[in-house]
Amino acid sequence: PPSGLPGSSSYNQLSGLAGDGDGDDDDESERRACERLLDEFAEAEVEEIANVSHAHWFVGRNKAKAGGGDDNGLPLSGDDVPRRRSALKEIRRHYVGEGRDPSKAVAAVREALGYRRRYRFDVVRSCFYDDDRNGGNAEDDADDRAKRTKRLILDDLRRQPMVVRG
Repeated sequence: PPSGLPGSSSYNQLSGLAGDGDGDDDDESERRACERLLDEFAEAEVEEIANVSHAHWFVGRNKAKAGGGDDNGLPLSGDDVPRRRSALKEIRRHYVGEGRDPSKAVAAVREALGYRRRYRFDVVRSCFYDDDRNGGNAEDDADDRAKRTKRLILDDLRRQPMVVRG
């Protein structure tokens, strides 16, 4: 297959599903297992899984702001390869973490998505990027939550020094 498409070596390397490049059958079976697991999720859930990657979330967010997505914030067709690649990386992380047990991996991904929804990770993640997330919709408290989160973070930064090591 052409570079960057499922099945190509560059796709496997970028998706984190490639081994040492010697055509290892284990790598191929792991890739297929992860793709089957990904098929267990609805399209909107695949986007949520892909958005765990900050890079995927950031690019998708900027495309949506520029009118490059559909009404639900999902990328338009043709953008599904990067989304699938990003989602496969996350699926693989859970698949390996759960001892390569497919049912445990699906349960772990669903639990992680629930946690991200409950604590509104995307609102917290975007608090320094957007001033008005919902167009003033009073039913959604995303703006207030983001402003509160931003204020708390800035207050903490003023009160205590931060040391970041790489």
